[in-house]
Amino acid sequence: MEFYGFENERAHAMAYSMIDKLRQRSFILERYGLRLFGFVHRTFLEYFCAEEIVDRFDHDPDTWGIDQLRALFRENWADPSWREVLRLVAGALPAEVANDLVTLLATQVNRPWPPLNLAGPPWNLVLAAQCVAEAPQPAGLAGAGEAVLRQVVLLVEHGISADDPNVVEVTEQELLPSIRALGPQWPGRAVFLHWYRRRGVRTSWLSGSTFATRSAAVLSTADEQLEEVLVRELGQARQRQARIALVAGLAEAAGRLDSTTRSRRHCQELLLAQTQAKGSTAVRQAAVRALVANFGAGGDLLVVLRDLAASPDAAVRAIAVQSLGGRAELTDDVRRLLLTRATEDRDTGVRRAAVAVLAARCLHLPDVTETLHRLLATDSDPGVVQSALRCLLSVAEQSETARGRALSRITGDPHEGVRRCLVCELLPGRGGTEGTELLLKLAGSDASARVRAVAVQRLVLVNDPDGRCRDRLVDRIEQDEDASVRAAAVVALADRYRVADSGWEVATTTRRCGWPRSGHWPRRTRITAPASCCWNGPVRIPPPVFASPPSTCSPADRCSGPPRGTC
Repeated sequence: MEFYGFENERAHAMAYSMIDKLRQRSFILERYGLRLFGFVHRTFLEYFCAEEIVDRFDHDPDTWGIDQLRALFRENWADPSWREVLRLVAGALPAEVANDLVTLLATQVNRPWPPLNLAGPPWNLVLAAQCVAEAPQPAGLAGAGEAVLRQVVLLVEHGISADDPNVVEVTEQELLPSIRALGPQWPGRAVFLHWYRRRGVRTSWLSGSTFATRSAAVLSTADEQLEEVLVRELGQARQRQARIALVAGLAEAAGRLDSTTRSRRHCQELLLAQTQAKGSTAVRQAAVRALVANFGAGGDLLVVLRDLAASPDAAVRAIAVQSLGGRAELTDDVRRLLLTRATEDRDTGVRRAAVAVLAARCLHLPDVTETLHRLLATDSDPGVVQSALRCLLSVAEQSETARGRALSRITGDPHEGVRRCLVCELLPGRGGTEGTELLLKLAGSDASARVRAVAVQRLVLVNDPDGRCRDRLVDRIEQDEDASVRAAAVVALADRYRVADSGWEVATTTRRCGWPRSGHWPRRTRITAPASCCWNGPVRIPPPVFASPPSTCSPADRCSGPPRGTC
């Protein structure tokens, strides 16, 4: 009424209309009493709580002065429900007041610091770093920013000396994002960079963490040439952790907002050199990933990736192939390279990566479908065969040919892993008896125990009105010489053929002193679930545990839940 000058009646009508909309359509308000409404969403509650605290500090300094704010931060920093409120308060207060409060968080709570072992994340330090990163005028928090970095140095030193695994999680996931948000604009950054150049570059990676190196790269500017320090101190080190820290630092330096074209080019050259580094394949893989993450949009990286696809390191080749497949456009020479890697590479991981890219991006090309058919018919790796089969089955005009080739490999291929993969992919199939007959044959007479076990497991999926699959499972339990096949048959029989009211039937031995060592199962015994057993889920018997004779079952075993090989 006062602001817009509306009549009293019209103002009330508009107010109630807005309240109804916020309650019934937006679900922002909820009724708490007669003519009393409140916000439901936590974001509103946190925001208005922070606004109230700041408003009291501004207009009632005698009741809500700096001492009250210090007490508020000191008492509530560890409470997760208060952290967002405290961040909002720190961001809304004048810079000199926020500087005092953030310094308090970093240096005066959670003492002693650092502890012998971190029982949990130092949320006071995380909260202080977040407050600095979100400050409207970070330059006004110079003291707080420096205090936070000094405590971070102590945390890194603690991780080096105590080998505390929690330090890595805290620094990488909680602190680094805040430091990265400001980068070279972080107030008081010089204290961290001075420590890193003097000591951190030689020791911080000993704990296995790259946090200190990445933070130094983020905080430095291109003119300070931290990359040269990294190459000089870490590039010649023999330890794998040091070289990985070098790659991580170069990646952060390449992603700096103030990086010039010359600086980025220099980082790219240094990372490319690490892709060919001798020793650890982990270093080479990290360098390739850093190149793709920071220079993936550049056209000149295409030539680099093509060269890396021919690297002697199979892991590097696989990453290069995957990265080539992620580009917006695949040129003819890239497609030829992928076809070559898919068919000729000796490493199965590289072939799998190339087949996955071809299937996802180039399936419409005739030479690609021909290559996939050839791989389906001849490749010895189950993953390559599986990818080729799935891709070809998704194309209507290729599915029948692909299915026929896959079925022929199931029965006559020397590679056991390929046969097991194809059984899982194709059998029992949809409709018809061909798949069922093949499964019955494989389960009963295949020379490979692992193929028999897979076939037994797939028999559960067959519609079995005449009981042939059931009889084959019982036969495998009694006759199969391999323990894993017998276990798979027990599980399949119990899952598929258990009787809801009277129990389930499994094969068991009657020998009094445990299972026969010979592997022969002399006869079947019907085991009935006791009336008090209320479990109705599928039987889960992990191999090679088998059903025990009824005489060994205690009442607790029978009634404490799903059978675990005892009933």
